[in-house]
Amino acid sequence: MKALLLFPKILLLLAATISVGWRPAAVETNNTAHPFHVAISKLEFDAENKRIKTMHKIFLDDLNLHLQDMGLLKENIEKDEKRKNVTTALKSYCQEHFNLTEDGEVLTMNWVGFELDFDIVYLYVSYPTKRKIKAPINAQSNFLLDLYADQMNIVHFEVNEDIKTVYFNRSDSEPKTVAQP
Repeated sequence: MKALLLFPKILLLLAATISVGWRPAAVETNNTAHPFHVAISKLEFDAENKRIKTMHKIFLDDLNLHLQDMGLLKENIEKDEKRKNVTTALKSYCQEHFNLTEDGEVLTMNWVGFELDFDIVYLYVSYPTKRKIKAPINAQSNFLLDLYADQMNIVHFEVNEDIKTVYFNRSDSEPKTVAQP
């Protein structure tokens, strides 16, 4: 029973350390399984430029597997020389698996790009919005949820140095509020 109570704390600790850049020793580059499945999204409200800047951080091996299972990519992200195929696949994947709504309307995603760093893929996008948050902003993060039963998606939303964090797992079917007026 005690182990069950510790599991959420351990998962949060692992997710928090990944969000600041630490890589656990159990994660290897030869596509062997790592002990947990997590994707982290960091959103920042940029009132001056009227947009929400977004960075998604996903394990490379998991994303490769999911993109190939979905038929969006034939070879691994890091092996695609053309990058055009990868960019198209990642943009499509991001649009399908992460949404922001404001006042009930889906915000339009603007693709910025991506980068690879060892065993992590960073996806960069932005969403045009109003100068001030006038209605609740809701997020829905479905990255890898249909691939792994234990997948946890963490969304951090920063507005004026205040950070709201919400979590998504396979049982979450509804968006969650990440910012209020």
